[in-house]
Amino acid sequence: MSDRAFTKMIQSLNGHIPKRRKMLAVLLKEDLPHIEGKDGSIHVFKRDELKKIAEILSEEDYEKILLPIYIELNSDYGRGAGRINGKIDCNLAKSIIKVESKREDELILYADDVRALRKNLPTTTQYIFGMR
Repeated sequence: MSDRAFTKMIQSLNGHIPKRRKMLAVLLKEDLPHIEGKDGSIHVFKRDELKKIAEILSEEDYEKILLPIYIELNSDYGRGAGRINGKIDCNLAKSIIKVESKREDELILYADDVRALRKNLPTTTQYIFGMR
């Protein structure tokens, strides 16, 4: 497969990614917290998940964290493993699934951890597909 064809395939797989992510502070104020995907789809967040996140984070971070949290899947990380970037996102994930990491701004999750995080935050996390 050519690099161009592979890039197009990855872009197609990422069609569900939001046009723009929203801050937790904004989502908590919406009657129906949602985002619009690049493909035009509407993704609705469960209010109880937003509240769970709000209980863990400081109010100062409500204006900093953008949702959904991306879990990047990439064959470089191993089968079923994913990566989360960003200090607030990583700290939130670590507190939810009780894992440790040496880095503050990057968290590599193995398949069981990815499943555990998605089980706890199914509407506020999303897979994205990456390539290096």
